[in-house]
Amino acid sequence: MLMFRYEQPSEQVWGVDFERGFTCDWWVIGGLWDGWGREVRKSQENRSPRDPQPPIPRFIVRNAVWTEDLTRVPASLVPIAIVTPYGEWEESASTSDSDKPTIRERKARTSWIRRVRRLMRAYQDCLAVAVDYHS
Repeated sequence: MLMFRYEQPSEQVWGVDFERGFTCDWWVIGGLWDGWGREVRKSQENRSPRDPQPPIPRFIVRNAVWTEDLTRVPASLVPIAIVTPYGEWEESASTSDSDKPTIRERKARTSWIRRVRRLMRAYQDCLAVAVDYHS
């Protein structure tokens, strides 16, 4: 439900109108990131045991994790954007996927990872769901 706020109405065919608060023209759970939740949980297997969490609903288990898991996730699995439970869009300033990022890009990425971990601690006991979106 939180993503509908950022999805542009289909009447505007070309481009995304960022000025009106839209971030994407379509989105889908999983998409290119299908299985992200399982990858995150797999990365946690060798970590110290934690309190048991309630089960994740079956229809999204492949693409969802409890926010607590994202506080310890490897940098390669950190999302590039987050919609908080209150509907605020948070996005990384660094979007570079190059093999040799600049110092500025590395600092932005490090700052974003810290921000994600703080957000996940602030919203404990929530599900984080992988969403593929087009902007």
